[in-house]
Amino acid sequence: MKSVKKSVKEKAGAVVCRNMPGAEPQVLLVTSRKLPGFWVFPVGSVEKGESLPEAAARECAEESGYHVQLGELLTEVNDTSDSGKPVRFTFYIAEEKGEAETWEQDRERKWMPLSQAAALLPEIFHPVARAAQEKMRTLRCAEERQRLKELLLAKSYRQGTFTLTSGKTSDFYIDGKQTTLDAEGGWLCGRLLFELIRQAPQPIGGVGGMTLGADPLVTATAIASHLAGSPIPAFIVRKEAKGHGTGNYLEGKNNLQPGCAVALLEDVVTTGGTLLKVIERVEKEGFKVGLVATVVDREEGGAEVLAQAGYPLKAIFTRSQLIG
Repeated sequence: MKSVKKSVKEKAGAVVCRNMPGAEPQVLLVTSRKLPGFWVFPVGSVEKGESLPEAAARECAEESGYHVQLGELLTEVNDTSDSGKPVRFTFYIAEEKGEAETWEQDRERKWMPLSQAAALLPEIFHPVARAAQEKMRTLRCAEERQRLKELLLAKSYRQGTFTLTSGKTSDFYIDGKQTTLDAEGGWLCGRLLFELIRQAPQPIGGVGGMTLGADPLVTATAIASHLAGSPIPAFIVRKEAKGHGTGNYLEGKNNLQPGCAVALLEDVVTTGGTLLKVIERVEKEGFKVGLVATVVDREEGGAEVLAQAGYPLKAIFTRSQLIG
């Protein structure tokens, strides 16, 4: 006997997010009618003649009282209705564009940090919350990267004839500290370097670098990690061993777990010599180097030298990305 293929019931909804400067994005939730005690993203059935985006925008206005502008398709989730019919939920990322004149007054609505939404959502929508977190993180990083580029070009990039630390001459100079010591610039560097640490192939237990150039970077990155709920302690590598007291090369060593993997940072990399020296000192202290990262890679051999030594360089910007 032939099996009868069940048609899929289509539902569409929106994950409406608010960007919060210096804080985690917030997301809009409404109370569920079918699942008392749960909150949900605005979502409902697609009516005859409606497209999925049209249904998502309408449902959002009816259930939450907010008109929205839909962005990209976020994700799809499959479920089964009480009658056994397959149901497909299609969600879009969205932003609010004003309040509707009327909406379903028997529902409550609230904004809350995106990372806390899953605790209030039914399990079927947990993948939607995770997809929204990843999408908002990607969008936020793109915005922050563009803003940092503007600051670097305005504050740090100079044209002329310069002698670099390596002894080479150059027709341009990037004075990274003019940006890393700026309040906004330092914060953006910390945020974006922390994102690189999040992508590292192994857990990172500390973030450090050679004084003086790395000092503001390791501090900003440690603060960004704390605000993100994944605190990573900072440490500083001295140019010379301390002449009194402990005699350490590493300041902040006691905050690190013995033998942990660490991330090493630099504001600008040319030949990679400074980072190789830092790597040597850090490994002599018994730590593993899990990530080497910089704000700007001048693309003058440093990345290749580090890669040959077994430490691929990650950069927020290469020279070509920053100035073409």
